[in-house]
Amino acid sequence: MAAHSSNNSTADEKNKLTLQNALMRVAHALIFQRHPDPLLGDLPLSQFRCLAATFHQEGMKMADIAERLGVKLPALSQVVERLVRRGLLERHSDPDDRRVVRIQLTTTGRESMKAHLNAKNARIAAAVDRLDEVNFQKVLDGLNLLALAAESSADQSEPAKFDNDPYTKRSMQDQLQ
Repeated sequence: MAAHSSNNSTADEKNKLTLQNALMRVAHALIFQRHPDPLLGDLPLSQFRCLAATFHQEGMKMADIAERLGVKLPALSQVVERLVRRGLLERHSDPDDRRVVRIQLTTTGRESMKAHLNAKNARIAAAVDRLDEVNFQKVLDGLNLLALAAESSADQSEPAKFDNDPYTKRSMQDQLQ
């Protein structure tokens, strides 16, 4: 019995590593591929997340962005300062309350994010176009099963909305308009 248990454990571990490898390959090829724009390609993840949150809902208060990203306001202030120095974000005082700071993308920041999203969407579309209908459905079914398993193991109260942006709940299609 112990040998059987050991074999299952080894097989389970191998399956987990195989899945992890496949997920990393997909994420790298479709999502995290370096952007040709050096303004975005060199950004640390914390700065990119702030830029993405601002892209999805410009004019947010810094406190609201900090809450959405799960960071403290002083940490976000440093991230925003670096993005301002890079010419990607601007800070503006709220006309109704001078204590409130709102964040907006610069033209450069907005154009860079649009180009990044268009390139990412083109990579995804090209990959999907290589699948026939049967295999596409298999991939979609498998990903949905994995998402449900991951969400339930993370003890989330409800499944994530795949058609909406995680920062703003806006439709992913609205992002490019």
